[in-house]
Amino acid sequence: MKNILDIEVVTAPTGSDSLARYLEQRISGTELSSWLSTMPAYAAAKSCEFVGLTVRHGVHAPWKSMTSADWHLAGSEGYALLSGGPDALTAYFQDLRRVAPVTEYGFRAIYGRIFDYLSHDNTSEAFAPIRKVLRDHLLETTAFGDDDIVLGTPVGTRRLHSVRSLAVETGRDPRMLLRRLRALGIVTKSKTRVQHDRILFDAQANAALIEKMVNALDRPEAERYLNLGRTQGYLLNPPFLTPFWTEGLHSAEHLFLKPDLDAFLAMMTRNASPLQPDEEGFLRIGKAASRSQRPAAQVVQLLMFGRLTKVRLDPDSSGVDAILVDPEEVREFLNPMANLVAVRMLMSELRCSQHTAQALMETGALPSRIERHPINRLTCRLAEISDVEAFKAEYVSVYILAEEVGMHVRLLGDKLIDLAVPTAFDPEEIGTLFYRRSDLLPFMHKLRT
Repeated sequence: MKNILDIEVVTAPTGSDSLARYLEQRISGTELSSWLSTMPAYAAAKSCEFVGLTVRHGVHAPWKSMTSADWHLAGSEGYALLSGGPDALTAYFQDLRRVAPVTEYGFRAIYGRIFDYLSHDNTSEAFAPIRKVLRDHLLETTAFGDDDIVLGTPVGTRRLHSVRSLAVETGRDPRMLLRRLRALGIVTKSKTRVQHDRILFDAQANAALIEKMVNALDRPEAERYLNLGRTQGYLLNPPFLTPFWTEGLHSAEHLFLKPDLDAFLAMMTRNASPLQPDEEGFLRIGKAASRSQRPAAQVVQLLMFGRLTKVRLDPDSSGVDAILVDPEEVREFLNPMANLVAVRMLMSELRCSQHTAQALMETGALPSRIERHPINRLTCRLAEISDVEAFKAEYVSVYILAEEVGMHVRLLGDKLIDLAVPTAFDPEEIGTLFYRRSDLLPFMHKLRT
């Protein structure tokens, strides 16, 4: 056995006794309260030593090969760092992470022996303060899930997401998620290529936006969701639907929310009922629009505003493709002139002059009303086609009567005077002769001879 007097004594370098002085103060009870004082003295000393070793020799330096002098100097170096409290230690951990290669994200690779010592080699509660600093740092720089356990303690609530963790959690493509995250401003575009694990963002602050983004559909997905036809993509644009997000995305990548799509479809089908086997004549939106010679978008607007009441749903289809409408009802709305007659059309129907057509309307002989023309929007007199048909059934002009009986109009006029058939209206006011068919009926055999 060596004599203790034979052991070589090495003088400690000047200024390297700061840890020793600190321990003396703790033992004598003269040390001021500090963060290190929250640990037992032996734990505080050991923490200073192993942190100091990583500062001086790197995080992967083998501790067993260190000499007494190395440990002494490391203790002084570590004390200089840890006396600055948890903020100083956090800054050191941040430096370690910052200088680590972007392709490296393993905790042992970044924090080396510090991580091993606090997670596996030593689980003593005496080192809880320094362990907490490392754990908080890891939670602020790594995308842990709610169920993960970090340094012996459950995470509880996720703080961060990475592109990869969000992709794993949602089952969505990470490249697609990254494009959306950048478009929404949740992450910024890096000048260097960074792995998806290292692209981090606040999971709590962006929770609502992330949920919308993940569940949103792009244009092709929205078209399939609504079961739109090949030419119905216009429905995904205003005034029908407005994308949830467009900025920073190509048109095909514009985002739509399912609740918005569901609300749009519900609005279109609020008057709809299932098509019954005995019901016929209902057409899809595009064909009904073609029948009315109007754009299909106008039929969609009628559905959105609830104007159409005869709406059915094809049980063999879904979405917009399942919507069936009554073409006659569509025509009534989109071709209002099919049921209204203006002066020029009345001239054709009664084969009379413009003066006569206007006079019949203005005198009330033919019921009419003044309103805006449904096509050119000018104010004019309009008559219902049903009233015109009723007028033609009750009255006949001398010109049409002449054709019906095969007699020249002048000869017919003279004969009607001879037979004392009364005129239906004042010819001076109307401009031509009109007769009631009921008044002519007793004389029709004489008029045809």
